Amino acid sequence: QPRRDLHKTASIFFRCLPPTITRKELEELCSAQPGFLRLAIYDPMPERRFTRHAWATYKPNVNIKKICWALNTSALLREKWQGSGEQLCATVNRDLAQRVRPIAAALTRHRPVMRNDLRIASRLIAQLDEKHNLWSLPGEEESG
Repeated sequence: QPRRDLHKTASIFFRCLPPTITRKELEELCSAQPGFLRLAIYDPMPERRFTRHAWATYKPNVNIKKICWALNTSALLREKWQGSGEQLCATVNRDLAQRVRPIAAALTRHRPVMRNDLRIASRLIAQLDEKHNLWSLPGEEESG
């Protein structure tokens, strides 16, 4: 069974979730759509009337625009947004390649610096993988 590329996903960004929407409600709503993987919600921001940011991640082969439309037209979200006075703001998240900007600093191009950065990144990936079992196949969860 081939391993899936975890970085190749489609996601929807919620720019201004009102505090009246709970994580459970949003997760149920997002998981009702095909290909749902996970939901990440940012802490409430007091300076923005305690609204939050959220990201719903889906498998890369889904029709993300159709899912976004379904979420924006959801009766539950419309009901919760009525009191906030803001617009529904679920949008298709931009591709990762469009968001990452290269650093032009000459120091970062030196071989020792790149090797050290790569070593640190690989350690971090190994630790997070061990913690969350992202790359384990079904039946491999408890290997230690």
